[in-house]
Amino acid sequence: MASKRNYLKILLGSILLVALLQLLKKYLDHRLPGSLLFHHYLLTGIQLLVLVGTIIHLLFPNRGFLFKTLVILALFGLPELLFTWWIQHPASIPTAARSLLNTYSTQAETNIIQFMPQSSVYNDSLFYTLKPSARFRFRNPEFADSFFINRAGLRDDDRSLQHPSVICLGDSYAMGWGVAQAESFPEQLEAMLHKKVLNAAVSSYGTVRELKNLYRLDTAALETIIIQYCRNDYRENREYAEHDHRLTISSRNVYDSLQNDHYWSTRWFPGKRAVTIAKLYMEQKTNDWFFPNRATWKDSAQWHLQKAAAYFTDILYHSAINFNKVKVLVVDMNEQQTMNNDFIGAVNTLIRQPRYAARFANHLILVPVADLLTANDYYILDPHIKASGHRKIAERLRTFITPH
Repeated sequence: MASKRNYLKILLGSILLVALLQLLKKYLDHRLPGSLLFHHYLLTGIQLLVLVGTIIHLLFPNRGFLFKTLVILALFGLPELLFTWWIQHPASIPTAARSLLNTYSTQAETNIIQFMPQSSVYNDSLFYTLKPSARFRFRNPEFADSFFINRAGLRDDDRSLQHPSVICLGDSYAMGWGVAQAESFPEQLEAMLHKKVLNAAVSSYGTVRELKNLYRLDTAALETIIIQYCRNDYRENREYAEHDHRLTISSRNVYDSLQNDHYWSTRWFPGKRAVTIAKLYMEQKTNDWFFPNRATWKDSAQWHLQKAAAYFTDILYHSAINFNKVKVLVVDMNEQQTMNNDFIGAVNTLIRQPRYAARFANHLILVPVADLLTANDYYILDPHIKASGHRKIAERLRTFITPH
């Protein structure tokens, strides 16, 4: 009877402790939202540790402290070691686990260049730029590349700011996230054309900010503009179109808050990968069971394809680009799962309309590149493309700039 009472006390004590930790979690979620991805999963890990420790104690009441500690370490440590190995060696991840590891890596592991103080700074016109005249290494598990930033906050040299013949606009894909500076398609294109090409792409910019970026640059000798579109440009472009062609730039406080969020989301604690991936897996399975037909962001991007094409085309229509003098090439680059030529096709249909045809003067050219890229051109955990993909895209663009 006494033994049963002891078991009950231990069980109730554990439940009470888990409940108190849950209250602390809710309190910190409210008081410290910037560190949510750190403290939330840390406290979840402690809750699991309490529950697992209690179960092991009740199952093996006569075994010593060392035995119970070793069992707990095995239950938490082995998955942590396995996930750590997979993240550091993505090619070893089983195909069935890649989507889950990709979700974890994106949410809780990936360094995001625009929110790292050593690489980016606030800008009241563009929200942020790369840090002017900075030199730094940008690392994630699958790559580590040097960045050399010019005085305008762009991943190029100062020489390229003076009378470039070609300016490349875009986001992280054109900027060269995941590849060495000389391997990005703007740099490879410069070597192919023997003309000055300026890489003016900045991570996560939409079309509106890309054009604002263009307007502050030297365009006296400009012959060609390359615009790299990405499906996540839709939100920025929609906001601009639906607010009377105005884009609100958030304050420095908002930017500082996002930097703080990013800092805490990438902090590691013992058991972080095992706990977080397990929680993501359970959330994913629960959603699959209860909401089997739920829409994802990728689905919505496809549903809004025609609107996305209309917003993009309208933004170019109202831009300050002189299409009588400058050729504009557009490429659509996305993660492998959403890489196709649907957006290019939709815009191509729109620009045949008389008002667009008159404005663009046959100088807005849609360049399909989806057929070029294979799985080997993409990273496994990161959605960006490798140097081989940049090379293929540079070669395709060259044929549209200097056709034979």
